[in-house]
Parts: sequence; C-alpha cells; structure tokens
Amino acid sequence: MSKKSMGKLVLDTKLFEKKMKKFARQDPKRWKEALEKAAVQFLTWANTGQGNSSKKPPIKLGVLRGSSYAFVGTKIVGTGGGSIEPPGQKTMPPTNPDSDPMNVTWVWDTEYAHKMHEWDGGWEEMTLQDGDAGNKWLEEHLKSDRELFTDVITKFYKKKAKT
Repeated sequence: MSKKSMGKLVLDTKLFEKKMKKFARQDPKRWKEALEKAAVQFLTWANTGQGNSSKKPPIKLGVLRGSSYAFVGTKIVGTGGGSIEPPGQKTMPPTNPDSDPMNVTWVWDTEYAHKMHEWDGGWEEMTLQDGDAGNKWLEEHLKSDRELFTDVITKFYKKKAKT
C-alpha cells in the first residue's frame, strides 16, 4: 500500500497484554507460535466473513483479499493466498517496520485497500452478490473477534504445553 493511502488502526490492548504477559514470560517460543497461529486465524476470519462477524472485503477479482498478510514482528506468518494479480503486475510482499516480536499486524497490500475500507457505496455486482462484503470489514472484526483471537492464543499455548 502506498504511504499516501495507508491507514492505521490501533486498538488499546492493555488488558490483553496484562493477562498474556505471564504466558510470554513462561515460554517465549511457545508464546510466539501461539501469536502466529492466532494472527493467521484472524486473517482468515477477516477475509472470509467468519468468526463473530460476517463482514468481508469487497470483491471484484479477489485481489484485495489475496493481498493480505499477517505479521508477528517483522515475520510474515500468513497470507490471504490465492492472490489474483492484475495482468502484468508482479508484487513483492510488504515489509513490516514494527520490529517488536510480540506485535501482530495485518496488511491488505493494494493501492486501494484503505479506500475500499472507508468507501460506503457504489459497489460492483460481485461485492453485492457476496453476502456481507463491503467496507469496514477490518474494524468490525477487530471489535467482534478480540475475545476469539485471545482464545486461539490461549488454547494453542496450553495445547503446546501438554505436548
């Protein structure tokens, strides 16, 4: 995404961090693996309208959904996959400047991702036919899937502790 069109949404995660710091201190490697699993799961929910919200990105060719990435720190841990690139366009995966290894970041890496997130009308036929596709999908999932995200981390972390 170009710098001029880049949007950033930051959530207050103080309560989450307080509850989870204990896990991170006990076993940092297992904690990072749990973050990676949860980051990919959230990306899937946001792109497919699962989790606690049916919202998903608008669609014409699948480029927007396919341009998505999940990061933990600077490492790409998952993608929207199945990207259909516009003819003749080769894309390089984005980089994440957030070097904190415990931060999760999701990116939709197209020039128009921010515009589509904010736009509130004039959708093309495929978006209109695709159920609850449209704007504000990311905000909706960040609000409604916070507890599910935490549950994925907790369950994976505890499961790994037993193996």
